[in-house]
Amino acid sequence: MYFIKPVEELRFTDDFMFSYVMRNKDICREVIRRLLKIEAREIKYPEAQKTIAPIYSGKGIRLDVYTETPDEVVDIEMQSGSYIAIPQRMRYYQSILDSDSLLKGSSYTMLKKSYVVFLCLDDPLGHGLPIYTFESFCRENKDIQLEDCSQKIIFNAAAWEKCGDIEIRAFLEYLKRSEATDKFLRRLDMTVDKIKEVQEFVNSYLAYNLHEYDVQERGRIEGAAMQKAKDERLINQQAEEIARLKALLAEKASHP
Repeated sequence: MYFIKPVEELRFTDDFMFSYVMRNKDICREVIRRLLKIEAREIKYPEAQKTIAPIYSGKGIRLDVYTETPDEVVDIEMQSGSYIAIPQRMRYYQSILDSDSLLKGSSYTMLKKSYVVFLCLDDPLGHGLPIYTFESFCRENKDIQLEDCSQKIIFNAAAWEKCGDIEIRAFLEYLKRSEATDKFLRRLDMTVDKIKEVQEFVNSYLAYNLHEYDVQERGRIEGAAMQKAKDERLINQQAEEIARLKALLAEKASHP
């Protein structure tokens, strides 16, 4: 059964609210500064729920928040539920970001430094770290970095108390407990509350959920139809086998 969370109960960590709030340039810039330590003097308008469809595939991926600075490209994903195949998903997202840049005319040497960031309310890897940062290095000598200008970072809000960086710690605590403990987070929390009163947001949220419900319902119906066809094929195969065995027995009975 598809559940639509009431608008008044939405938090920053809810996917649709997160994407909507992060359209705000100042908030997006501060989140990037706080998490990645990037001072983005200029930032292209953040694109919420951006869909990138690679040229070699008709199926695109929908990014929660995609934005660029003069030197970086950043994808930030909010993960409040499923943590299935996160490493593989991060790998795929990274490849699509690069493909998107190349299709826009960039050469390999002009690719910006890219960050794929997953904000998780719980620990998807199970090692208790507040931050997991992944870069490419040489297995034979870990001092040798590939320096391909890409990072994949998982922030684990469940381990916020272990984080040594005060700003990141406060942000992770806000994700996990909704406790706004500094000026920026209080502003962020107020922004979330104000957005809930915006009719345009409410309409968009309801339309988004109706679309998701339709997609899920179509999938359920198609899945049921496929299962029915599979069951019918199995029944027919069993009937054919029974008929074959009966014919075989009848033939043996007629020739004792």
